Amino acid sequence: MRLIKEIYEKDLDLGNIKPDFIKTKVREQAGEKCYRLRKAARALIFHENKIAILKAVKLNLHKLPGGGIDKTESIIQGLHREVLEETGCKIDNIHDHGIIIEYRDTIEMAQISYVFTCNVYGTAGVPIFTQKEQDEGFQLLWLKVPEVIKIMKDEDKPNTYSGRFICARDLAILQHYAGFKM
Repeated sequence: MRLIKEIYEKDLDLGNIKPDFIKTKVREQAGEKCYRLRKAARALIFHENKIAILKAVKLNLHKLPGGGIDKTESIIQGLHREVLEETGCKIDNIHDHGIIIEYRDTIEMAQISYVFTCNVYGTAGVPIFTQKEQDEGFQLLWLKVPEVIKIMKDEDKPNTYSGRFICARDLAILQHYAGFKM
């Protein structure tokens, strides 16, 4: 898979925004930070010339469907599970698009997101949001890629540490897909 982008804290306008959870003790190894690795799968899911996008009302952002890969599943298995949970859709015609690496120094985490394009298989379903996602006001929308890019650039104003990374990551994915210069 090709590298789409690496995102560092210094790339984001974090200001006084702190991580959403408690920082662990800093570990050093040979003079360098040690990071906890998190793997995730993200998808540009196409249906009738639109993509699935999740609006998180209380977080003031939009995000692509996807999430963390469980230790017992492959990346593709995790992709299918996350897509089904967050969109209610089954998918096919899956193609790798690239990876995004996020270095979240403050919480000592490096996240590798494996990015895929795919199509809805059959009819679009109904999401099965977790309680946390319901509390954050998640809504499933189907929009054209340029429209999503415009919304993310002009309207999304995340107010959390993880929200800033989510927006930077997903905007980079969409711009890369659309062929925009980053």
